[in-house]
Formats: sequence, C-alpha cells, structure tokens
Amino acid sequence: MATRKPSKRPRATQPTAEALETRQLLSAVVSGTDISGSKWTLVLSGPGTLNVTDTAGDTITTSNASTPLAIGTITVSGGNAMSSKLVGSVTPAAGTDGRVFFQKLIETGGGQLSQVDPTDPIGRLRPTIPSNGLLSINMPDFWLGNANGKTPTPSVTSTTALAGIINIPDGVQTLDFGGVDATYTPPGGTPLNTDNQNDQFQVNLGLPFTGGTTIIVNKVVSDAEAASSSSATSSPTQKSVYFNVAGRLNLFQANEIDGNTALPPSQFTASEGATSTTAGGTYVTSGSGTFSFFLPGGSVTNGQVTGQIGAVRIGGNATNFTTAVFDNVANVDARIQNYFVGGETNHVLVVAPNGLRDVFFGRGMDTVQINAEGINTLQANRGALNSTVTTTRGINSINIGGDVVGTNIQSGYDLGNFITFIQNLETSGTPVPTMENRFLNTTTGQYVPMTVNAGHIKALIAGDVTNSVFTASIEPNPANNTSINPGTFTQPTTHMFPYGSPNNIIYPGGNITAKVEGKIDNSNNTLVDSSQPTQAFFAKHIHIQKGPIIPPNVPEAPYPPSAPAPRTHGTRAPSVLQTIVNHHSKKSG
Repeated sequence: MATRKPSKRPRATQPTAEALETRQLLSAVVSGTDISGSKWTLVLSGPGTLNVTDTAGDTITTSNASTPLAIGTITVSGGNAMSSKLVGSVTPAAGTDGRVFFQKLIETGGGQLSQVDPTDPIGRLRPTIPSNGLLSINMPDFWLGNANGKTPTPSVTSTTALAGIINIPDGVQTLDFGGVDATYTPPGGTPLNTDNQNDQFQVNLGLPFTGGTTIIVNKVVSDAEAASSSSATSSPTQKSVYFNVAGRLNLFQANEIDGNTALPPSQFTASEGATSTTAGGTYVTSGSGTFSFFLPGGSVTNGQVTGQIGAVRIGGNATNFTTAVFDNVANVDARIQNYFVGGETNHVLVVAPNGLRDVFFGRGMDTVQINAEGINTLQANRGALNSTVTTTRGINSINIGGDVVGTNIQSGYDLGNFITFIQNLETSGTPVPTMENRFLNTTTGQYVPMTVNAGHIKALIAGDVTNSVFTASIEPNPANNTSINPGTFTQPTTHMFPYGSPNNIIYPGGNITAKVEGKIDNSNNTLVDSSQPTQAFFAKHIHIQKGPIIPPNVPEAPYPPSAPAPRTHGTRAPSVLQTIVNHHSKKSG
C-alpha cells in the first residue's frame, strides 16, 4: 500500500480562508474646541445621527472646530438600542483639568417604529420590533453644567429653573460621563448660587430596550444659597441634581457626592408640619408606575418594570445624598441590594419600601436616615452619630465599629404608603417620617410610622451607646391619635411616653439580641424613661451581653489600585473594585 508523502510546500504558503476583522459603522464624528482650549471629539457608531451646537444654538462643524466654543446641546437621533454607541474623548489644554462642559444631551427616537396594529400587520412582513435608544454612552471627560453661564429661566415651577439636562426617554444601558457640577461657572458667567432661585440638573433615563441601566460618574456636586430678601422662597434656595431611572438601576457608581454642608436640604432637617420645604442635594431614583416619576420639565416616560437598584457605590464622601426606589405597579419588589459609602457621610437618606439587603459605611454612619421594609446587614467601620434607621420587619445584623451617639435603630414600624412620601420627598423636599418625627395621616387620624408586631434586631456595638435607643415593636403613644389636639398637625405630646415607661405598648413579637463593648448612658435622653438611664434596648424579648467586639472591615478610601473585592457574611461586599478605583483616576475634577 502506497504511503502518502508530505507536501514540500510550507503550510504558510498554502491558501486558507482569511478571517475578516470586525467593523463598526461610524454614523457621525463631531470635533470641537472647548472655551478652555481643550480639544474634544464625539463619535457615534451604529445607526443614528449626531448633532452638536454651541450655547448660542449654532452647529459645530469642521469650519468652526478650532474656535473655542462652549457646548450647548448634544443631540442623538434614530439610534438603535442594541448597537448605537456614543463615545467622547478630550485632549486637555495645558494648565486645565480637561473637563468639557455641556448643557444638554438629548436623545430622540425615529429609528424603528412598531406597526399601527401589531395583530394585523400590513403586508406579509413581520411587524418591526421597536428598539429605539442607545446601547451605551462613554464620555468620562464631559460634564453636565451651566455651560452658557446665564441665569436659567424658571420653567419647572414658578420658583424652580432647569439649568441642564440629559434626557434619554428610550433608555440607555450604560451611561458613563464625568458627572454634574452645579458650582461650575464659565468665565464671565453668573454663578447659580447667586441667582436667588431653585435650580435643577436632571438626568432622566427611560426604560431601556433590554436589561437595566448602569450609571458611572466621577463626581456629583450640588449647591445651595442662603435666603435673602430677593429670594424666590423664604428658605435657602437649592441647586439640585436628579438621576431619575425608569425600571431597574443595575449600578450607580461615583467617586464622590458633594454638597453644601452649611445649607442642607429640608428633607434632612424639616419636621412634620413644616410650612416651607425645599428639595435639594443629589437624588438617585429608580421607579415605575402609571404616574410620571420624572420631574416636570424632563421626560414623562412611565416605566412598567419594577423599580430596583442593584448597587449604589460611592467611593469617597457623600453629602446631601438621597436614594429612593419604588414600584407603583404591584408594590412588592422595590428594593435595593447593596448600598456602600466608603468615605464620610453628611446627610444621607435611603428609602427602600421592599427591603435593603446590605449597607456598608467605611468611615462611620453620621447623619444617615434609612427607611426600609427590612435590612439584612448593616456595617460601619467607625461609630454612628445622629442617625436613624427605621424598618417594618427585622434588621438581621448590625455591626458598629465605634460609639453610637444620638442614633435610633428601630424595627417593627410600618411607614405605609411609601409612594406618597417618595413623591413628596423628590418634588418638595418633605422629610420621610420616623418615630421621632411622625406624620399625621389625615385620613385615618393616626400617626405614621405605625407600630407592628414584626420587629427584631441583632446588633454588635464596639463602643459606648449614648443618647440612643434600639427598639423593636414598642409603641410609645398608646392612643396614637389626635384626640388631644384635633385638627392640628401637632402630635399629642401629652400622650407620648418615653421608652421604658410602663405606659408603652409592648408587642409580643419584638426581639433584640445585642452585644455591647462599652457603657450605656441615656441619662440625658428624653426618649428614655428617667428611671432607666442605663438602658438602650427596648423590646418584649431582650438578650444583652457585655464584651469585646471585632469591628467590621469595610473598604475605606483611599483604595489600593489592586484591592480584591472583600466578602462579608458570605455576601460580596460593595467593592470599590477596579472600576471605582481606576475609573476617572487621572481626573481630579
């Protein structure tokens, strides 16, 4: 049998099929020069058109690309949710921070439309599936701000103006940009904190074609202005930033959330019955329902998918920061999975009607308010100062690595209609009720939160407990009505009894298990009966131990560039990971 002889031709010369390289259609490229002298380029790949105008409304083209001009509006039209990408890059001018500001980013549909009657399509073609929107936006050096430097005209309400907006009603899966800076003023412009009116920056994202939404920014900066005789309101005016997302928000990630510490918004400081409240700071909201949860002046897209948040990750400090999630369709799944602040907190509010799984604070829980159905894990490396945590159901694990001062942790208290409170919180800055700031329900004549028989807390405190209480299903106001002061918004304080008083209603389901390393001192706490100055835990069933506590190990800023994602209680902690460490790492912004 003949043996086949190998070919003398080298394999390299033998003909083979050549693999084709992947190619992406570039729909548009627009380049220009910022007023700072930095060069910028915006590229739209995939279906759609791109148009950029300056603050005067003139189109930026190749003819004026070298002329220093501020970006007024970026418009993307006819994009495809599965393939259209907007990418921006900046070459910083010498001596600048490389930030390029714009005033508006607008997306409009028109790419694909569904049949007029999908059940009876015209002709033999299958009905077109609408897929308007964008797959991603990646422009980390572009910032939303008052680029024209003018005082915006009130348009949202008679006392509130829209200073800048990103409006993508058809949704985008990933929005990655520099951030929002309410303190930015171009040369020769008028600062917003001198215009004596409330100003808003809005980022309104509709329901994407598939999946959820991810938002990544470097920094968000809000501001405020003290009230004056010429102010539009009697309260300080706020320069706010709103991130409103239809449906699930997979991730909101920022290196820092800044705000005015001297003039915090009223949702952090006002009480029930306040005559004047003003929303302010930075808001992140994920929601759905039949009413428009976007603010007037922005998108009116109504999401029909449950509002949820997968993770909120703030690498550094968080100031005047509000996060809320709601579901007006079924009220069963509006929850937040992970919430993380690696730096200092200064007025932070979290509202999760159907639960908050894991909460982590790297440098302590200071001036924080949390309202949720339940919490699985809450950890703070350092202490807790002037904070309030209120849940309907249990708090499975709390680990505080320092002293607890002026803080109330309370389980077994039902807020009831979260939707109304979230709507008022976002539109007018009305605070969310707590047991120390109860609101009157004028329909039932009772105060909320209502005490329910479902509270339980398990806590580890590696420090002292001073002027603070931990309560589980304890009602301090047995009447819980307005019989003393009918028709007023003043809670009947004569029916309020401090915790530990024999007049409290003690529900049988309340349970607290705790271990405290330091001492307990409530001798100066008006919330605690004077006969029990060394007590801080109040429930039907109480199990308290004394002894040393190992503090938690939540990641804190600054983070090593290659820090692994730590794990806590079997759950992946809200890691800063490579993305939050390295993203924008060269941008001081």
